[in-house]
Amino acid sequence: MTGCGGDDAQDQVVQVFPGTKDTALCEGLSDIGYHDELDFARWPSGKVFVRCLDGIKR
Repeated sequence: MTGCGGDDAQDQVVQVFPGTKDTALCEGLSDIGYHDELDFARWPSGKVFVRCLDGIKR
């Protein structure tokens, strides 16, 4: 796993939308929208969220 400021980071989180899988919310905000669903067996909250990511250009 790479930290946000790591030299080998390839993406930057621009915004997070909790409680949805609608990646269209990222349109116009970032390069890509990616939805995550925390595994209920590992994370009792079972939360769903969308991360809006921009690629880091080096």
